[in-house]
Amino acid sequence: MHINAVLMIATLLAGSAFTACSSSSNSAAGPASSSPVLPSPPLSPSDEATCVAANAQSAVGKRASDELLERTRVASGAKVARFLRPNQAVTMEYSGDRLNLALDEREVVIGATCG
Repeated sequence: MHINAVLMIATLLAGSAFTACSSSSNSAAGPASSSPVLPSPPLSPSDEATCVAANAQSAVGKRASDELLERTRVASGAKVARFLRPNQAVTMEYSGDRLNLALDEREVVIGATCG
């Protein structure tokens, strides 16, 4: 009898968790529509990539500066650029139009990537 009680409680908890999740998502989104909302298809790298890291390799070995960042951004074709310092927290989403210049502890560029 003990095992049956445990199974019954587990079933009730699982069912109530499912109900809570489904009702909260409907109430947050408003009334349900007749057609489902589908996510946009991801862009292919050719759709969004404007950055060419090879064109920014001239920055490697140079000390970080705003002028260097802008010059290499333009050379790479990127829309935006950033320095990545050691142990710095950075966003990890891919952005094909962003230039990343990795720095060492001395603020010297050690690599250039896009993303």
